[in-house]
Amino acid sequence: MRGEQVADLQRRLALAEAAGARLQLLADVSQVLVQAPGDLDGALGTIARRVVPQLAHWVAVDLLEHDGVRARRVALVHRDADVQEVLRAGLGPLPALSARMSSPLAQVLRGAPLQHVREVSTSAQEDDECWDRRVALMRRLGASQAVVAPLRVRGHTLGAITLVRTDAAWPFDDDDLALVADLADRAAATVDAARLLQREQHRAEQMQRALLPQLPARIGDVHLHGLYRPADDLSQVGGDWYDAFTLVDDGIALVLGDVAGHDLHAATRMSAIRHKLRAIAGQRVHLPSQVLTHLDRVLQRFAPDDVATLVYAHLQPEQEGWGLEFSCAGHLPPLLLVPGAPARLLHAEADLPLGVADLPRADTYAEVPVGASLVLYSDGLVERAGESLTHGLQRLVRAGEGLQHLPLELVCEELIARLQPAGTDDIAVLATRVHPPAALAP
Repeated sequence: MRGEQVADLQRRLALAEAAGARLQLLADVSQVLVQAPGDLDGALGTIARRVVPQLAHWVAVDLLEHDGVRARRVALVHRDADVQEVLRAGLGPLPALSARMSSPLAQVLRGAPLQHVREVSTSAQEDDECWDRRVALMRRLGASQAVVAPLRVRGHTLGAITLVRTDAAWPFDDDDLALVADLADRAAATVDAARLLQREQHRAEQMQRALLPQLPARIGDVHLHGLYRPADDLSQVGGDWYDAFTLVDDGIALVLGDVAGHDLHAATRMSAIRHKLRAIAGQRVHLPSQVLTHLDRVLQRFAPDDVATLVYAHLQPEQEGWGLEFSCAGHLPPLLLVPGAPARLLHAEADLPLGVADLPRADTYAEVPVGASLVLYSDGLVERAGESLTHGLQRLVRAGEGLQHLPLELVCEELIARLQPAGTDDIAVLATRVHPPAALAP
């Protein structure tokens, strides 16, 4: 084989190898982006690390805020690991865009196409603070050529990715520019999808919070505090709720329930069940078990697909404190915190959830001393994958120690902080503290 043939073959092999490397880079980036919505900034940082040093010596990724004027740098990656540690300080907000700014970065963020800067200028520009920062960075890290590509989708610019090479002997060619444009388009689609998901999640959470009752700080001599904590994945809208209201016999009803499912249907059914329970409780039905039995029959007739766990309690003033009568429909037992005594769970019969079968239900009575706190909670507070529920309840009792004298809002927050729930399920907590009944107070 002649020398020119060998050279041509080597050239072809080099081109094929480069093309294969580009395809592999695109595949790697696509794999990262598939998992991006849960941690968008982290995914963009991972992409930047994949690009360096194969496509550039260092890379910056900037995202516009929703107002299209403010921006923040979410990734800044250098090939030198020692330099990388110093660059963490370069992340965060950037100066607001203005019409006077004329740098490649400002142009791209305002809607211009990809900019190939063949000779990087390291001179500052008047009235372009955003570019001045980039110039200072280029002086520090070195720059020969740069590409500023827009993150654009559906005609809207969401940000920009800047790739910089510091070696004049390694310029960006047309294939590089096409690859950068492809990477930017894929990243833009992911940023757009993540923001759409965030908006939907926010709407879902706001709707679920709107369905919860406005709990008063106190009802008579009983102080109240409710806490709702959504799951980490807000797309998994749950059906947890709490409620408290007065009864016709001057007692107080306490409720905490969880409708099966993690979707908008569960949230809307939660609201319907809550209102049905209030209506039944207002009909002079005396025992909690009777209220739940009536509610169960209503659900089985009009909403046979609904399943819910629920603890429903009556809190009544007595001669020397308060009495609690409650019934658990497949729900976890209340936690009692008494000053000067160990935290403990109240014993309760394990009846079936609502919507399963029309079977007799049991009531449980417990004394609640003056100054004691009663905590109702959903299973998201104590359940962990691979762990028995018994262990979760034991951890709850241990977490309750030392909380007897804290304000109720801190009781709720501290329980969550100590238990560190997995975050895969939403959590509802209702805490009450009883004071001497007015009629019995000295």
